[in-house]
Amino acid sequence: MSATVEEVAERARRGESAALDELIRTLQPRMYGLALRMLWHPEDAKDATQEILLRIVTHLATFRGKSRFLTWAYRVGANHLLTWRKGRIEGQGFTFESFGKDLQEGLEEKSPRPDDMVLFQEIRVGCTLGMLLCLDRIRRITYIVGEILESDSKDGASILGVRRETFRKRLERSRQEIVRFMQKRCGLVNSNNGCRCHRRVQRALELARMLLGLMPDEREARGLLALLLVNDARRATRTDTNGRLLLLEEQDRSAWDRAKIEEGHTLIVDALRGGRPGRFALQAAIAGLHATAPSYAETDWVQILTLYDELLAVWPSPVVALNRAIALAMVRGPKVALAEIETLELDGRLAGYHYAPATKADLLRRLGRNAEAATAYRSAIALTDNAAEREFLSTRLGSLNPGS
Repeated sequence: MSATVEEVAERARRGESAALDELIRTLQPRMYGLALRMLWHPEDAKDATQEILLRIVTHLATFRGKSRFLTWAYRVGANHLLTWRKGRIEGQGFTFESFGKDLQEGLEEKSPRPDDMVLFQEIRVGCTLGMLLCLDRIRRITYIVGEILESDSKDGASILGVRRETFRKRLERSRQEIVRFMQKRCGLVNSNNGCRCHRRVQRALELARMLLGLMPDEREARGLLALLLVNDARRATRTDTNGRLLLLEEQDRSAWDRAKIEEGHTLIVDALRGGRPGRFALQAAIAGLHATAPSYAETDWVQILTLYDELLAVWPSPVVALNRAIALAMVRGPKVALAEIETLELDGRLAGYHYAPATKADLLRRLGRNAEAATAYRSAIALTDNAAEREFLSTRLGSLNPGS
């Protein structure tokens, strides 16, 4: 049975070097996630993370158990970030007004196309980080702790060293600013707004190129551009002439944009050199393996699964875990992957994410458990408003014999 963070921390306080190493490994992705949301720039976040971990290690003796250890660790991290030097992206003076103008100017006029999980996820993450940077540091860290880390007022107040009422008021003000902006700009929140993720793809590519131009030696900048290029290379083949969604195995690989794939491949090779790769480099490498496989049957799923394991270590996201389960099904079979999906469902963070029940439905269908698959397909249909995806899922549902 695995030891809890509290137990590992106590052993580390007593001077056990193995426990200290384990504690650092446990805290590193959490502190990096906190730093990245505060500072946005990956290198700034890495630097801040190392400083936070050093501060935690050197101040372990001051932990008296008056709160949970993770609460105390987040407090050390939050205090450090509030006084950390101004980051590279942070120094550009983001405001809700300037960010809103950028969103409006970067919209394509093309008609909607089916969701691409990777592209749209990165665009949504970018928008979220952009909105956070529009908040001052106090409100930003409050929003991250209360809304993203989902700390209650007791833990949130403890992390930030304020009274519970102060924490609640700051969190409410931060939420109101974010909500007002999204109501005014985001099409996912207000259907009258023109901003949609599918209309931001080209702008995302432009910004990624600009970022690499500003930071030519930054490996994660190479990884981000490669990720966007390789995924966008398949744009024209994701639906047929009637708008029907085409799975990866059905797409015409000869129609993929080879120039974008080759450019992406060069960037991926560079991004993977020189130490442990970051999440953009790893995501790009996965996309690159899909794009360079001669056929779907010849896809190197073992290597893709290995890359997902590495990605999950540096970016412990439930969406990454879901995508890993798809690769796991190709390597070890749908039964093993289904067990992973069911564990993810207990987490709760994928609630409302239609790819979760859609993936589960496909695994159940492959296992011949059609009645359960039908239930999962219906859940996925209810959660998506994309016409092509609804049609695809409805077709899959109609092909089942629920009684079998």
